[in-house]
Amino acid sequence: MLLPGGDYNAVRQVISSLSDQPWPVKLRKIVGSDLFRLRVGQYRVIYTVDTKDRCVYIERIARRNEKTYRGL
Repeated sequence: MLLPGGDYNAVRQVISSLSDQPWPVKLRKIVGSDLFRLRVGQYRVIYTVDTKDRCVYIERIARRNEKTYRGL
């Protein structure tokens, strides 16, 4: 999936900031899972945090629609 230039830069900036702050203020937990989501315009960055290994794993970047959270 290719993101338009402005959206790409916004998503890239949010992902980059997760290395310093994996639990930002606008974070939402996805009910029934260990996943978190961040809203970046019309896109969602869905990720997990491994506190033991101090890693953030990006699971999905998707445009918000009825399929965004399926199969997680």
